Amino acid sequence: MKTVTVFLLGAVLMALVGAICLTAGLLDRDLARAEEHIIRSEYGALQPTLQRAASYYEYASLVPWVGSGPLDDIRSLEAALEYWQRRYAGMVPDQADPLASVAPDNIARQFLMANAMYRAGLATPADNAETITALEAAASAYQTVLKNADQHHDAAYNYEYVVRLRNDIGKGRRKTPAPVPA
Repeated sequence: MKTVTVFLLGAVLMALVGAICLTAGLLDRDLARAEEHIIRSEYGALQPTLQRAASYYEYASLVPWVGSGPLDDIRSLEAALEYWQRRYAGMVPDQADPLASVAPDNIARQFLMANAMYRAGLATPADNAETITALEAAASAYQTVLKNADQHHDAAYNYEYVVRLRNDIGKGRRKTPAPVPA
C-alpha cells in the first residue's frame, strides 16, 4: 500500500511539472507569434497576448529566482507598442511625476515614457512658455532615467538635446519646434 501511495504521489508530481512545462511552452509560442506580429506591424492582435503573458508572469514573479524581470519586459513591450502607434498622451499618466508609476529598475519603460513625454509635450505647443514647460518635464524624466541606469547613452543624448532646446527657446535663439506628428 505504501509503494502505491509513493507511485501515486510521484505521478501527481510529474503531472504537475508537465502542466507547468506545457503552460510555459504555450506561453513561449504565443510570445513568438507576438514577435512575428510586431515585425509585420500588426499591433491589434498583440494586446490580448501580452495581457495573458503578463498574468502568467505576475504569478511567476512570486518565485524568488524568477523575479519581476519577465513581467517588466512585457510591460516595456506594451509601452513600446503604445509609443510605436504614436499614442504618446495615453502613455503618460496625469500626475506630477509620471515616472513614479514605473519601477526604478525598469529602465526601458522609463526611457519610453520620457520619450513619450517629450513627444506629447511638443504635439500641440501653444506658445513658448508651454513648450518650455513641456521640455522641462521631459528633461526631468530623462534625468530620472539617468539616475536609475548605470549608463544610458540614448537618455544622456536626449537629455542634453532637450536642455539645449529649452535654453535656446528661452533665450529666443530658436523658434518653437513644429508640432510632432501624432
